Amino acid sequence: MQVGLDYQINSAKAQNAFGNSFTVPKLEDLNKVVPSNLSKNTSKPDAFEKVADTKQEVVNPQPSAEWQKETITAPKQPKTFKEKIAGVWKFFASADQMVGAGIRGVIYGAITGVALLAGSWLFKSLPNAFAKEGPGLWNTIRHPLKNIGKSGKIIAGIGAAIVLGVNLVKGKLDTNQRTAVIDHKMKTGHRNA
Repeated sequence: MQVGLDYQINSAKAQNAFGNSFTVPKLEDLNKVVPSNLSKNTSKPDAFEKVADTKQEVVNPQPSAEWQKETITAPKQPKTFKEKIAGVWKFFASADQMVGAGIRGVIYGAITGVALLAGSWLFKSLPNAFAKEGPGLWNTIRHPLKNIGKSGKIIAGIGAAIVLGVNLVKGKLDTNQRTAVIDHKMKTGHRNA
């Protein structure tokens, strides 16, 4: 399908509409006015082709030798003694912060889990024992974990995991802040005023 102008049809219509006094220039006359490099169009004007049917090859040209010479980076310089000491200092500071955050997370997570289990026992299992809908009161008091439902245990586990995760994320953020302070001290020096 080609979309474009047919000059012969259009000139006939124009002559009929305006009489013989109006003439439309022919295609050959227009080619004389248009520069030669623009008039040589080998592709079809406004051709509709299915894009999915055509395979397009992606050409991955190799960079030239000159370009490779320009992009070569300078060799890495060995670390100074000060940088090596700062790296060891940052490692131990990070390890200290993360171990502390892990321990805090486990302790606080366990406390949260126990509190959620106690709440489930107190507000779900114990009222059922008093209402005599479940096991007796004495069994509910003697074996509290057996009388807490699955939902209470799952909620306690999820709560403990959330508290542990929050503490680990907080520990990582504190570690990043502490290593930034170490980097700052290494670059600017430490001054006691």
